[in-house]
Amino acid sequence: MKRLLFYITIFLFLSMSAFSIERKALIIGINNYEPKEGLDAVKSDRMWINLDGSVNDALSMKSILLNKFGFVENNIITLVTPEETTRDKLIEGFKKLAAMTQKGDEVFIYYAGHGSQVVNSRSPEVDKLDETIVPSDSYTGVLDIRDKELNELFSKIQDKGAVLTIIFDSCNSGSVSRSSGLPEMYKARAIRRDNRDVKEPFDPIDIASKGALVISASQDYELAKEFTDPDGQKHGAFTYAFMKALRESSPNESALNLFKRTRSILLYMGVPSQHPVFEGNISRSRLTLFGSESEEKYTKVAISDKEKDVVELDGGFAIGLSPGTTLASLNEDGVELQVTEMTDINSCLAKVINGKLGDIEIGDFYRITGMPFIGNRALKVWYSCSNYKAEDLKELHNGIGKIASKYELKVLEELTVEDVSIKCIFDGTAWQLVNHCGEKRMLPIKFDEASFEEGIKSLVNSGCMEFGNTIWVNYPPVKGVGDLMEKTFLHEGSGVEKTLSIPEATYWLSGRFNKSGQLEYAWYYSELSAELYPLPNRTNWVLYDSDRTTFESLYRSSNQISKLYAWMTLPSPSNDASFPYSLAIRDVISKKVIKDGNTIEGSVYEFVMMRDEALFKKWNRRDRFIYIFMMDSNGQMTLVFPRNSSVENNTYTLAKSEGGKYLEEVVIPKSKFRVGPPYGADTFFMLSSKEPLNDPWVLESPAVVTRGGAKVQNPIDILLNRGVQRGDKKASNSSDWYIERFTLYSQGE
Repeated sequence: MKRLLFYITIFLFLSMSAFSIERKALIIGINNYEPKEGLDAVKSDRMWINLDGSVNDALSMKSILLNKFGFVENNIITLVTPEETTRDKLIEGFKKLAAMTQKGDEVFIYYAGHGSQVVNSRSPEVDKLDETIVPSDSYTGVLDIRDKELNELFSKIQDKGAVLTIIFDSCNSGSVSRSSGLPEMYKARAIRRDNRDVKEPFDPIDIASKGALVISASQDYELAKEFTDPDGQKHGAFTYAFMKALRESSPNESALNLFKRTRSILLYMGVPSQHPVFEGNISRSRLTLFGSESEEKYTKVAISDKEKDVVELDGGFAIGLSPGTTLASLNEDGVELQVTEMTDINSCLAKVINGKLGDIEIGDFYRITGMPFIGNRALKVWYSCSNYKAEDLKELHNGIGKIASKYELKVLEELTVEDVSIKCIFDGTAWQLVNHCGEKRMLPIKFDEASFEEGIKSLVNSGCMEFGNTIWVNYPPVKGVGDLMEKTFLHEGSGVEKTLSIPEATYWLSGRFNKSGQLEYAWYYSELSAELYPLPNRTNWVLYDSDRTTFESLYRSSNQISKLYAWMTLPSPSNDASFPYSLAIRDVISKKVIKDGNTIEGSVYEFVMMRDEALFKKWNRRDRFIYIFMMDSNGQMTLVFPRNSSVENNTYTLAKSEGGKYLEEVVIPKSKFRVGPPYGADTFFMLSSKEPLNDPWVLESPAVVTRGGAKVQNPIDILLNRGVQRGDKKASNSSDWYIERFTLYSQGE
């Protein structure tokens, strides 16, 4: 009965909302692709593999639509079970959406699942392949749903005069990546192509030119990947970044700016070789995600149940809630809540911290007023523990060198992005020899030269040595160093945390013997890539001297990375205040404004703030203090503005003309810089805060510095002054501060 009352209340409230048009959606998420128990798949090489996060993505997206963008439950078609996501049921869902669409409606379609390709010898495309989405009953032999079919269904919706937005978190590469020899961090949302020739001509209708917005998780030739978020929830990497962008942005932000924000977050996540695609004409890209100006000012969440001293909220991780989040009633009855426990990705429990439980009714709406700062966001690292002493590893190294030389294998000092023929890894229990094809040979902890040679010989003769005769060995930390790490990185309050799962690690420890035969260690980025990412691929090598000094050096470098990682992953509150200024740089000579792409050696740039007109109309006109800082490719942090005081950096004076009007373009004073080495990824941050920061100059130091004596007053100060601490639940007002980031790539002439 309580649930029924809840949904009736929700329906009545949203039916009387300020929207003059209706918003309708089709949400699809498919996890199950493998044959049901007792059934066999048709004979094929397509390799049906279940996914982990597609249903999570679909339900999370639905929650955001309901809680932040005013969608109504009755206007959302949700297909997530294996029975609901067969080929016939999916097409039926698209047709039902088209049938319920009226002129002027804003229609949203979201798909999370496998993508693929099918051979079409009559296709106008050079590769003679059509892109597809894969239904849950694909294993029975039914055809995928081709882009031709989808194009026709989308066109029917547009023909009714609706504004259409489509998001695909899938990929159409039609290939399965080969094993790198190390555990994969990301599962790809791709199934091998269907080689049955459909032999059907296809002249597609350009729905984007007609006003539709289409966002895809990756390029046609790339793999869209799955990702485990810091709360342990499985998602598509793109959808996780997109939902994070939605939570941090104003509902009035343009679709193009929202896409850029998503792309930046995906970059900071370190997801390799995945570049989302934005398709839409110029006028559509300047509108909001759903095509009109939103009247929603903040994220709402409803009371779905209450019992004794606990209430249940109809929202969870998906809309940015976490333990410590505070909320206030929209009824203006003074009731405030604080989240105490997450029960699901779309639900949580809360307690009353102000007011009376008796004043709360099921269906009442609450808005977020405070967010816990950082919380469980430690940098995760991996290393293997061993009982080896330095002399033991030296003996192993000499033996490996002899065998490698015998089989004409070059021992690499440095792990690079180039493919390695054989990798030799100690996982804490045994040594593994792994070739590029993923073939493994297990060796005992105390393996001798004979057993090592036997493993090498079998891999060399396996037919998978096509990438040059190279071998790379990862030596574990000696016992004394490993013991000190265990005492430190397993501590609950540490900003650096050991994970037992290699795929979950952001950095892992590597040991080597250098050209002088000396043992040394460094932290490697888990997704080592030729692409330029904001975080460094590797820290400086630390020469093994003694257990204590080596550990302390590795600990300092991990803490430095932890601080950089904290800035990269810092969850910003939603821009409820619609603060209208964003950061960019401008070429001093050409006056070209840059927010993505490259900067060129010798060129001179300056920082500018650009005003977003849609946000400016909604802005509450509460001025903010502005802080600009940057991180270069070596991880060096520099405060760019203000340099001397916190007087010049308030928008009250900084962003106004002499006549007192807010400027469309604000040039940051004394911010000119010339591009020079080190070249690589340079990340720029703009933090706007209601209150001035006590000690922003701590950013000048690349190491974690604890400053005493200063009174910490807001959450950004907490991060600046003591780094990230797990379990920090202090809540901050959701509109007190905001942070944005973007990355440019400096290059020589």
